[in-house]
Amino acid sequence: MGVKRQDRVSILAMNCAEYLEVMHARYIAGFIAATVNFRLAVPEFKFILGDSAPTVLFFEAQYADMVAAMRAEYLEYSPLVYYPIEFPAGRNFVRNLMGTNLCC
Repeated sequence: MGVKRQDRVSILAMNCAEYLEVMHARYIAGFIAATVNFRLAVPEFKFILGDSAPTVLFFEAQYADMVAAMRAEYLEYSPLVYYPIEFPAGRNFVRNLMGTNLCC
């Protein structure tokens, strides 16, 4: 995905294991969390994304319709990458997100 350190990363999800995975990955990789409340209506959701200007939006599958409803309008002014958070078991999320191998 090519997300750089200090880029904003948004997540739209209820409490789930994938939410924690995204939050820990952003901490390790040095991203800024720009969380979105799942109870928001589409106009509020668009405002929050426009204001925070995230590079990537991770969303739970159940919010795909909400994301689709605002996507066309939002893409006019931001190169936001949309990524549903249904990770296969064993996938190394941080390395995939950074597009590189992290070495400790």
